[in-house]
Amino acid sequence: PGADQGAGFAELADAVSAAAGGFRICVFAYGQTGSGKTYTMNGTKDDRGVTYRSIEVLLDTVRAAETAGARTTVTVSALEVYNETIRDLLSTNSTPNPGGLAIRS
Repeated sequence: PGADQGAGFAELADAVSAAAGGFRICVFAYGQTGSGKTYTMNGTKDDRGVTYRSIEVLLDTVRAAETAGARTTVTVSALEVYNETIRDLLSTNSTPNPGGLAIRS
């Protein structure tokens, strides 16, 4: 409570750097309804959240590597888990899968 978006992102900076180095990472927001998960992840137009800040840093790193001659591939997933249903937030399908996405263990 009371922390700004920059402080929230500072907690993830090392993980984002690891992703830029080829490691897989996961950022997970969990909490009660109204606790600020969406705000923390998305932020506002003037004070972006950790999702936008992470992507910006990652893409800046990729551009610098490609300028130096490296070839890169970036893959991103964005999912929502709500009432035991998983929803792909990047899907262009306006009709969600009635059963949600499959959970594999």
